[in-house]
Amino acid sequence: MRRANTDVVPDQRERFFLSRELEPGESPERAFRLGMSQWPSEDVAPGFEAFLRPQIKKRVAARPSPRSRVLVESGLPEAYLRDLHSHPGCIFAYNYYPPTGGSARDAPQWGFAPHSDYGSFTILLQDDVGGLQARNAAGDWIDVPPIPGTFVVNVGDLLARWTNDIYVSTLHRAINLRSGARVSIAFFLYPNNRAEIRCLETCIRPIIRRATSRSCPENTSMR
Repeated sequence: MRRANTDVVPDQRERFFLSRELEPGESPERAFRLGMSQWPSEDVAPGFEAFLRPQIKKRVAARPSPRSRVLVESGLPEAYLRDLHSHPGCIFAYNYYPPTGGSARDAPQWGFAPHSDYGSFTILLQDDVGGLQARNAAGDWIDVPPIPGTFVVNVGDLLARWTNDIYVSTLHRAINLRSGARVSIAFFLYPNNRAEIRCLETCIRPIIRRATSRSCPENTSMR
């Protein structure tokens, strides 16, 4: 019988994962876990599937632009990043955080403990409850307040490796201190299934470690 890790307070959240559908002519063998979403029945969640399917398509369409700042600053051809995400992998995560009544200062009951994301980019939509924090270049935790009509975009670990830490993945965390539940929707973007992951030729230089790198504060755990 496996014992729970008694040194770590478990995060308080529930997650429901979805992904995009296969595109016409796309081979399932080359598309890891795509087209395999299991939707709740209409009796259980009326309108849920009809609403979220086009939302996932919109997120896929919003993948990196040929004129993105990453391309401009890395000196890469315009089509480079776009082509690597021409048939992207993705995870669409619906996150539910119950109220905890915890404190961000003492023995926090995290909704999501400090962590960085694995992929290229994350596009996050928050509700109006708040509770998201990110660590800046000075090593300070700052609030990321919800702003109507906007998304939060995080750099992921993979893009940090690609760019030799010119772009550093964002260490962030979530805690719900409100009396009501918190909901967020995260879209995790990954490159094509067989993309080669190596340091970009224009980014080859000694690695510069910054305060926002993927290290965790004491007494917290990576997720």
